[in-house]
Amino acid sequence: LDEFKLSNLLKLKEFGFANNGETLLEASLAGGKVLFTHGTHVGANKAGFAARFEMARYGLSGFSGHTHRLATYFERSKNSLKVWHECGHMQVWQPHYLKYFPNWQQGLAIGEASRDGNDFEGETIPFRTTYRCRVRGKEFSA
Repeated sequence: LDEFKLSNLLKLKEFGFANNGETLLEASLAGGKVLFTHGTHVGANKAGFAARFEMARYGLSGFSGHTHRLATYFERSKNSLKVWHECGHMQVWQPHYLKYFPNWQQGLAIGEASRDGNDFEGETIPFRTTYRCRVRGKEFSA
């Protein structure tokens, strides 16, 4: 049912997001577009590599998951600044299906747009090994 799709539950259209499928959301912010996607690249087991691939694929700034890593990648040209955030994950360690300790980072990414939509900032927030994080002066824990 359409009313139970995540994009509809979060009322994303009301905030200027266009839904191009359940795993790709697009918003016009900061004089351009910002993408939100599950992600497709794994990045050769290094944080930040998938962010480079996703930015190259879409040619825009954005946020993605899929890699279970936390990183921010910047690319500056004469006329633009693009930023891609790998959003980490919120899984409990150690996954039972892995025999090794994976190079995954627990955390999340947040973003904030100006009221007029001409400015946008994103930020990656790591969870410490105690499952705690600090966001804008406030402490959060699992």
